[in-house]
Amino acid sequence: MRRPTYSAALMNDTKWREVLSLLRRLGMSFEVAYVWDERFRAPFSVMDMSLRDSHVADPGLGGGPTEYRDIFSIRIPRTLPSRNPRTGEVQQTIENSDRFLVEATKLGRLPLREEGGFIYLDGYSHRVEMR
Repeated sequence: MRRPTYSAALMNDTKWREVLSLLRRLGMSFEVAYVWDERFRAPFSVMDMSLRDSHVADPGLGGGPTEYRDIFSIRIPRTLPSRNPRTGEVQQTIENSDRFLVEATKLGRLPLREEGGFIYLDGYSHRVEMR
């Protein structure tokens, strides 16, 4: 499959591995878009993911081993349901996404942005027009 050409990679393998590891530690799900179609897929949980140096070995992300360079972007819902352990009541909360943002800033400068109820982390800036 031919990869599109982008002006700059904003994320490298190490940054992706650290961010996905953080999402796993926090038990958060996210949606992923790949370079070949840039369309977000159904939410994915990273709980059982095997993070390697240059790829995700788990078949859940992308249907097979996925190289970090194939990730165009991920988006994380800003508001997530949370169940009160005492009452069982489910409420919408931003507690986990706030925790993610705080911990992500400790990883260094990342291309994070908030828009439309999601936190986005982009792997690339923009496409370069081929002549």
